[in-house]
Amino acid sequence: MDMQENKQMFVRNSFENMKTENVDFPRGGSASEYSVKNGKERNHQDDLLFNRQNNRSSDEEIEKPVKKKRKLKPSKLAKDSASNFDINDNKLKNEKSSVELLSIHHLNVGSYFLGRIVKINSMNLVVSLPCQMVGYVSINEISRPLSKIIANIADSEEDDEDEKENDENILPELSSLFKIGQWVRCKVSRIETPDDKKATSKHWRVHLTLVPDEVNSDIISTDLSKGMVISASVESVEDHGYILSIGLDGIDGFLHNEDAKNYIKSYNNGNELTVGQVITVSVIKILDNKRTVKVTANPEIVAKTKISDAEVHNICSLLPGNLVTSVVSDICSNGIRVKIMGLLDGVIDLFHANPKIMTNLQEFHDNFKVGKKIHGRIIYVSFTTEAKRIRLSLLPHVVELKQHCADIDNELSIDEAPVGKIIENVTVKKVDGRKGVLLEIENLNINGYVKFKSGSDPNHSNELTPGSTHRARVIGFAAFDNLLLLSTKKSVLEQKYFRFDDVNIGDVTQCKIVNIIESGILVSLSDNITALAPNIHLSDTSLTHPSQKFKLGTTHKCRVLNKDPSNNYIYVTFRPILINSDLPIFKSFNDVKVGIVTHGIIYGIIGQGCNVYFFCGMKAFVPINQCGIEGIKDTKHHFHIGQIVKCKITKIVNDKELIMGSFQINDMTNSDLSEINCGDMKKGKILQIKNDEIILSLIPSQIRAHLPISHFTDHITPSHLSRIKEQLRIDEVLSNLMVIAKNEQKGFVNVTKKPLLIEAKKNGKLPENLDEIEEGSFVCGYVRSVTDYAVFVGFLGGFSARATRERLADHYIASPVGIFHVNQSVIGLITRIDKETSRCEISLKPSVVSNNKYLPFINKGNFIKSYFEELLHTNKKSLDQEETKVMLGERVKCVLKKRLSSEQDEDDLDMVNDDHGGWKVVVIPNNENSHEKKIKGFISEEQANTNNDIKEGDQIEGIILDMDIKGKNVDLGIRPELFPSFEKNGKRKNKNSTGDGVSRKELKKLLNEKTSIDAIIEQVKEDYIIVSLPKYSNTIAFAASKTFNNRSPPFIKYQFGQTIKVQITHVPRHRKKSNNNSEDNSSNHHKHTLQYRVLVSILTDRDDKLIISGIKTIDDFSEGQVIKGTISGVENYGIFIKINNSVVSGLCHKSKISDDFVNELSDLFKIGDKVKAKILNIDKEKQNVGFVMRKSYFNSDDDQMDTDEDGIEQEDSEDDQMEIDEDKSRSINLQWETDSDEQDSDNDESEENITQSQNEQNDDAPLSISSPWKWKESDDDDSNNNQTQEETPPSSSDHELENDQKKKHKKKKSKQPEIEDKTGDLMKQKPEVSADYERLLLGSPNSSYLWIQYMSHLLNLSEFDKAREIGERALKTINYKEEQEKMNIWIALMNLENNYGSDETMAGVLKRALQACNQKKIYMTLVEVYEKSNKFELAEQTYHTITKKFSQSSKVWYKMGLFYIQRGKIEAFRNLLQKSLKSLPKRKHIKTITKFARMEFKYGEAERGRTIFEGMMNNYPKRLDLWSIYIDMEIKAGVDDIVRRLFRRVVNLKFSTRQMRFLFKKWLKFEMEHGNDEQIEEVKEKAKTIAESMN
Repeated sequence: MDMQENKQMFVRNSFENMKTENVDFPRGGSASEYSVKNGKERNHQDDLLFNRQNNRSSDEEIEKPVKKKRKLKPSKLAKDSASNFDINDNKLKNEKSSVELLSIHHLNVGSYFLGRIVKINSMNLVVSLPCQMVGYVSINEISRPLSKIIANIADSEEDDEDEKENDENILPELSSLFKIGQWVRCKVSRIETPDDKKATSKHWRVHLTLVPDEVNSDIISTDLSKGMVISASVESVEDHGYILSIGLDGIDGFLHNEDAKNYIKSYNNGNELTVGQVITVSVIKILDNKRTVKVTANPEIVAKTKISDAEVHNICSLLPGNLVTSVVSDICSNGIRVKIMGLLDGVIDLFHANPKIMTNLQEFHDNFKVGKKIHGRIIYVSFTTEAKRIRLSLLPHVVELKQHCADIDNELSIDEAPVGKIIENVTVKKVDGRKGVLLEIENLNINGYVKFKSGSDPNHSNELTPGSTHRARVIGFAAFDNLLLLSTKKSVLEQKYFRFDDVNIGDVTQCKIVNIIESGILVSLSDNITALAPNIHLSDTSLTHPSQKFKLGTTHKCRVLNKDPSNNYIYVTFRPILINSDLPIFKSFNDVKVGIVTHGIIYGIIGQGCNVYFFCGMKAFVPINQCGIEGIKDTKHHFHIGQIVKCKITKIVNDKELIMGSFQINDMTNSDLSEINCGDMKKGKILQIKNDEIILSLIPSQIRAHLPISHFTDHITPSHLSRIKEQLRIDEVLSNLMVIAKNEQKGFVNVTKKPLLIEAKKNGKLPENLDEIEEGSFVCGYVRSVTDYAVFVGFLGGFSARATRERLADHYIASPVGIFHVNQSVIGLITRIDKETSRCEISLKPSVVSNNKYLPFINKGNFIKSYFEELLHTNKKSLDQEETKVMLGERVKCVLKKRLSSEQDEDDLDMVNDDHGGWKVVVIPNNENSHEKKIKGFISEEQANTNNDIKEGDQIEGIILDMDIKGKNVDLGIRPELFPSFEKNGKRKNKNSTGDGVSRKELKKLLNEKTSIDAIIEQVKEDYIIVSLPKYSNTIAFAASKTFNNRSPPFIKYQFGQTIKVQITHVPRHRKKSNNNSEDNSSNHHKHTLQYRVLVSILTDRDDKLIISGIKTIDDFSEGQVIKGTISGVENYGIFIKINNSVVSGLCHKSKISDDFVNELSDLFKIGDKVKAKILNIDKEKQNVGFVMRKSYFNSDDDQMDTDEDGIEQEDSEDDQMEIDEDKSRSINLQWETDSDEQDSDNDESEENITQSQNEQNDDAPLSISSPWKWKESDDDDSNNNQTQEETPPSSSDHELENDQKKKHKKKKSKQPEIEDKTGDLMKQKPEVSADYERLLLGSPNSSYLWIQYMSHLLNLSEFDKAREIGERALKTINYKEEQEKMNIWIALMNLENNYGSDETMAGVLKRALQACNQKKIYMTLVEVYEKSNKFELAEQTYHTITKKFSQSSKVWYKMGLFYIQRGKIEAFRNLLQKSLKSLPKRKHIKTITKFARMEFKYGEAERGRTIFEGMMNNYPKRLDLWSIYIDMEIKAGVDDIVRRLFRRVVNLKFSTRQMRFLFKKWLKFEMEHGNDEQIEEVKEKAKTIAESMN
């Protein structure tokens, strides 16, 4: 009953409302249906059209309407248009005969629309509305959950707390929530007019909201019924579906997963719905609780469901999107009127009545009949005025709600008519009053529309008559109405750029200056295309005030540089070079090809190269080595941002779109490595020869290749490599190159010419990856790098294996550095493969790789044979023109010219062995012609010592042992045993011989039978050994002194006169020697004898055994023998000891180390510690040795053992087994003992005082823990001790200097016996336990030596805390007058804390030491402690502290400078000199500059040191001490000509007789060592001249 009453009341109220509306408005209501501001119908429609050609903003704009007067007479256009109507239209021309089109001026806030999304931006949506209008939906007007997320993000940005962002606060992309073409219900939230203060545009703009609470706000809850279409947002995601918000209080929607499946699959890319997403759903059921509505999102169901008239009780519930049934009530000339639910009036305008254009009233009557029921979808509703306005659409795509995920242009198949395209023929079908005309487009199933105001010229509007054809341009697309918006304006048709796609990269065009902004200048390319010219592209020079050159409104020539389709940005350039460039440009990545040269602009500079920007936004990187400047170190000094350059494309990585370029445009090399593989054999043309590598261009690919000099050969001695390099020439073609690695990033390959690697690749022994090897396989490779603990062996393609120290030799080696060399060819055995980490281990032990059966291509003798073959090849051209006058093994006469007392002259012979003596001779060939040049010869000291009766000028006989590559210098042997095979006339007894006295047939027989024979070493050279075969007429033969895996110097292992076993590996072919009287003797003289050498291989117990330091083997030792050795390994079960001067090492078990219990061996022993032990057992079969170190195994006789027994010199203390050094301290000791470079070179530089410091250290404190400290400092740190220890030039106070030196010498001598006595007492007592030390300290409580030995004993037992206590006790016990003794204790404590303490304990000891001792001495000692323990950062910090505290001390500046330059910090070192001179007093400047100059000579650049000395000499020409230092530095530099020039300069200065005598003595000594007879005579003559002038 109540339901029936409500229905009757609804009908009555609705009828009364309609009646009231009919009274207020004229009959029909169409003409005055909407409220118009001026009371009259406007002449032109100013709807907002969707215009896709706007390139500068995502927002579409609405033109501002033109205001009209209230009373307006019909225009000529209206009259002309009306005249074209047919007769029926003229009869029906009244207010009832037309339906007013909807425009933006009719809208009110609160109106409802059905819209279609046409564009999705990052922060808003663009929605197409009916009648060509457009609306905008901001991101915060989509749904409440989405707005909440935005608010949370905004709040989190304001907070300073760095909290991680929750997943709930992640803002989803709008493109993931909506799709192009999606239908949505929206509500007008704001209408923006140009008069608004907050207006963002000069046009009208409609703002919309999609929030369900707003768009569904007028729905009455009781009207919810099946089939009603509503808008909903996802509130939460549940297990079986989604909870939706529909905007009605107390009512939620539920979308089951099944009902959402089709929507997700078809329109959401298969992704689940997310919270905040808005969808259009249809009601399928209202649950009994009236609080939940079950809905479906299935697009097919939503499109087909109709709202039932019986279910709707209120007009407000009729909202856009619902499909309703209506009845035609009236037919007009441009639309129809309908009745909805029998009472409500609705209209269907011309655009939505039929897809086909109906040109007149008759056609409307033909398609629609009054009283006919039609189904239409509500597209607009306005309840904000008294008149309730409802609009419907009958268009199929609206009724069916067709949605598409693709672009609208594609979905409507209008690719042939995109925006901006000109259509040649369009036909006017209907003129719509004074608004515009509808047109039919040829060959398209879509209509066009031209607005009179914006789409046609005012003077030609009357030409748009029905049936007329025109030329039009597409200016937009109304997606909702499915209309193309056209224009027939002449200016639009002639416009060059109408849309973004019309602009092409590289176009040169005119532009108008629009605005000047911070980032550049905005220009207009056309009426609706705007572009930006960045600041870097305004001019070739930097513009401070761009507005002075570019005036607003002026026109300039520009070129399109790039386009950004994602943001519709266009960039142009004003740079003349780019505008006028004829070089090819890039329009896409596909246009980039290797070899193309184009213009680019540098936009970034880094240390390793330049970043270059091209057209189309292509970017390339140009490495520093491709910048076209030789020796460039920093690109910032040669290039600048904005610089235009020509760049050549050298490499492209397609998958990453990476481009590499080069400024060397004339370089024809190629960087595309796709066609080349590791292991390929190539030829290459030399482009550049550098110090250590060759740059080539491979033929024919022109790929750049790098060939290190050491990869030319398997022999890597510097002399051999230098000979190879000297023969190379630019443009020479090298063959037999194998690619071993590719550098894709830099676009070049690495190649090698090593014969071993090439043969290994041919035989499958040069792997490229793990799959090509297996454990136990033999491979060949080269050393890639050497560290202190391992050698890394390289193969093809960057594949490498590691050989740890224990796998490098058959005996222990402390470090492979210096034993193995980078790029050394090696042979190895794969011992372990780990495929998980892609790593493998390799063994290089000679005993492991000596078996050649696994590498058959490596034959004995090949190593030495390849050496001589390379020697011949590199000198092939010169050898073809050379004639050798002597032969190897030939007996010749020679004249002794000069006895050498030291190193031989550089011009004497091509020899590298260290002969400190011998004879220079001149060889007299047997076929000597008087006019021919004599041959220089050399007799080694060992050979010379076999004949003591020879003297200068004697003519003796000798045997040719060796000769240089040109036969101009020879080595002679004069050992008497060499001559018996010769007759008296100098000829061999065996006529049919190889030239060396034995028949070739006999040698061939020995070669084939592989017979081992005796040989005597005649001479040892760096790369080979010369031997004679005594049983075979003393034939001269040559053997390799090194092997692939052993490049140790041969001078220790092989000695002159040593008899060894050899095997012949090569016998030269037969050689004929022409008769001396032959006419063609000049042309057929001795061919060069390099290829006629007999080659042998040396046989040993173990081939290629690695030589450490001696030759003693296990056979030289016996059980019970006491030895001294070095710890080579520390394990939990014991320590490994290597006997000094031998190749023997063995194990001392943990139980055999001490009579007391030992817990952790690693705390007591470190690798490198020197110890004494007794041989416990020897197993010669297994080559095992066992040692014992327990004190109970030693007796008094062992303590007095002869040092010669095992070849070890006596140590400072025989208690070596008790000396336990820290790892860092011991490593420093070892460095000082083995690295003679620092000590020997510094012996001549007293200001460094390294040797003196060590001597003082050994005198005062031989304890191992104190080894890195300097125990005694000179009383005056800044005393002038500049002179070298070699010679001290006489000064004006020579006698005083001599007296001072004598006093110091006496003072030093007086201190020596005291320390020696102390050490002697300690050695006799041999303290072994703490009680022994306590007993000794009772007698010598002030001896820091005993206290520190006590501390060392405790450290031996790992009693660190007790060691500290002893140190503290020593400080309290030692008398306060013994400052130096206390100083020693403080230093011991600092060293202890440095190695065993923490930073806090170290700081505490340092603080107390500074309070108790000389601060400068403490700091200097501390910095040495840090340096020797490799704590270089702490050392540098300490140096900074010292230089601040003691800036007046020259020593601290010098020490810091030495620290910098020894570690390669050259710039810091040089800056430090200038800094020091600002702090030091002037009297110390000369001394400081001298020290820094000497350091430059030694560690830096000799030329820079030379420059510093020259500056000082110009200012102080009378300082003979400085001249002496300068000359000494040049002598060490080794440039003899510079030294002679210095001597000539200085002797021309005025000095005293004594000083002159010193200079000439020094000069004469130099010439005797480095000069010849003429130069010696020059010195003597000069001395006589100076002496006569002074007298």
